[in-house]
Amino acid sequence: MTPAIEARNVTKMYRVYPAPKDRLKEILLLNRRRFHQEFWALEGVSFDVRRGEVFGIVGPNGSGKSTLLEIVTGTLEPTGGQVVTQGRIATLLSERNISVARRTIAKYRESMSMPPSSQRKRLL
Repeated sequence: MTPAIEARNVTKMYRVYPAPKDRLKEILLLNRRRFHQEFWALEGVSFDVRRGEVFGIVGPNGSGKSTLLEIVTGTLEPTGGQVVTQGRIATLLSERNISVARRTIAKYRESMSMPPSSQRKRLL
């Protein structure tokens, strides 16, 4: 079966400038002098998620969780690597999306004729 999400060697680098004017200096000097430092939010991330699977990303602040989700959903381009998605991808980045996910889990629970407590233990 083809994965719903296939990520291969995904990397994301941000240029961090000491001050906003340094970005302009770098542009005006045609990149002959670097004023930025490279910050690698993601390096070599690879994984597959099959259709129907739930995939969680857990880590401390600043570890690249939101960056990875934005790349998977297509709102951010990776610096390197590739992400291929098949179908619709749902992410939980906001309270609104968390509410939608809870309703979806409740509907799933009803369709499987499972009592709320056992389903909650299984899905959460």
